[in-house]
Amino acid sequence: ATEDGTGAMLTCRYHSWSYGLDGCLLRAPGTEAMAGFDRERMGLIPISVAVWRGVVFAHAEPEAPALTEANPALESFGDEAGFDLTGYRPLHTFSLEMPCDWKLLQDNIVECYHCPSMHPQSLSRMYRTDGFEEARWDGRVRYATAAMAGGNGRHDCIQMFAGTFLVRDPVIGIVGRLTPLTPQATRVEFRFAAAPGASQADLTRYTEGWAETLGEDRQILSGQAAGVASGRLAAGMLVPGQENCLSRVQALILAGFEDALAAGPH
Repeated sequence: ATEDGTGAMLTCRYHSWSYGLDGCLLRAPGTEAMAGFDRERMGLIPISVAVWRGVVFAHAEPEAPALTEANPALESFGDEAGFDLTGYRPLHTFSLEMPCDWKLLQDNIVECYHCPSMHPQSLSRMYRTDGFEEARWDGRVRYATAAMAGGNGRHDCIQMFAGTFLVRDPVIGIVGRLTPLTPQATRVEFRFAAAPGASQADLTRYTEGWAETLGEDRQILSGQAAGVASGRLAAGMLVPGQENCLSRVQALILAGFEDALAAGPH
């Protein structure tokens, strides 16, 4: 599948083998006369799938822990936010390659200390960005909320470490994710959805505002990545109240490295 859509089957472009939506092989050209060809053994590899409040999650491991078991705070934060994208209408996908390591991008996303200086005409015109300071972590899940800039409703964002973002407000919904490409590049993908009753003017303003925000982040992250790559780093600190979430995300990154080292080469 190379694009979004629906269909009765999946057909590989390479050799035209076709599969049902349950993964069973339906047709394999040229195998009809092969003695002992067992179609039942040649199906697609199973994966784990979960549907949570209008969002579909997939995990490559068929025996992966249940979504809410692996992320216990998801339900409580979801209840608090009233999070549900079931009634939202898909719009389009916005994708941007950031010229930096994914960990720098994680730092950028979980703090809004930079919002007044970097996003005065984009993010800060959509939301009261000072509200993002009140974000809370529980395990690997972070919940942040902010008032809409016009005072009409609330913006809720649930982030699942290490790269999933779920946004819901009276204008748009977003399912976002980070995908590391190389040590110097990370792709950001935002799937936008329209809130029930949202006007076309607001939808255009908010989707364009988010795209502009990510473009501004790309500019500053390019400079940060170059500074880190130079190996000449000045002393730094985290500003209390402004960058509280950074210490948590950095602890999760460190724990990930420690777990990988303990597991040994693979």
